[in-house]
Amino acid sequence: NYKTLQGAVDSVSDGTIILLQPGPTTYGDVVIKKRVSIIGAGYFLHHNPDPTSQATPQASVITRIFFDTASNGSYVTGLSITAPISSGTNYRIHFNYTSNVTMSRCLVENLGGYVSAARSSSITIKQCFFNGGGNNATIVFSNNATGIDFMNNIFSISQYNSHILPTESFTNYTAAVLFKNNVMFNLSNPTYYPSTLTFSNNVIFQTNGSGMINCAAAINNVGNATYSASGPNITNAVLANTLVLTSEPGVTSADGQYRLKPGSPAIGYGQGGVDCGAFGGNPSEKYELSGIAEFVPNIYYLNVPTVGGSSGGLPVHIKVRANQ
Repeated sequence: NYKTLQGAVDSVSDGTIILLQPGPTTYGDVVIKKRVSIIGAGYFLHHNPDPTSQATPQASVITRIFFDTASNGSYVTGLSITAPISSGTNYRIHFNYTSNVTMSRCLVENLGGYVSAARSSSITIKQCFFNGGGNNATIVFSNNATGIDFMNNIFSISQYNSHILPTESFTNYTAAVLFKNNVMFNLSNPTYYPSTLTFSNNVIFQTNGSGMINCAAAINNVGNATYSASGPNITNAVLANTLVLTSEPGVTSADGQYRLKPGSPAIGYGQGGVDCGAFGGNPSEKYELSGIAEFVPNIYYLNVPTVGGSSGGLPVHIKVRANQ
């Protein structure tokens, strides 16, 4: 019904569910100032086997998303936040003066930065795939950003020098940020108020450097990272023995390669005996291949003949997963 996501958000009433159809172009930037739910088709839709796929492999693409005042309670899932912009360096996702917002199962490409949160609380970012190849793919928190939870995400960053930066004012140390059950490549926190960060049940590897993760707590993480906080962590894990990765025969999935390898030291090492990494932890929060959106069915097989007959009609074959 609309050509841009902004046009849809501006036109609907508070509490509306917006289904964002897949297509070859972007729906643009969007600033959200009301409570809405936005549901897209997912991503990597040709990478994984049925039923974690779509019969139409195109994604629901936007450029950037801003959660502003009055967007409290919004829910976004299944988007590809990847479209290029003509100039400038900007964050893909902004939270400002909002609370109780959830973003799940989205693909986020580096645009100089991933996430910026200021003056916001109770923000959940889960089951997303953060992809990037450049330096300074930062995540920034400032000005009373509290209750920010990153859970069961994959951060696939090919170059070192990408940072988590909680930059509170010099007199205010109230930011509270949790990273739990993520797979994290080449993210570190070299400076800026480490007392605000907690890491648990993550698989963390520094492949192009040895950046320190400065934090208040580091508990049951696996990888080769070093931490400023003492705790039970495995810091001498070998990457080839921990994750499946594309070096394994037959592995072609961009996100499936980050599953734990049989015999991985991260299996059962998390708090409470759960697996570390994006595919471990709470069963309801585990990373979902291809970012298939929550709450709506996906048609993963569709066969529609071009010709029908008066006796046999048009025999359409559809396979659907409910996702309830």
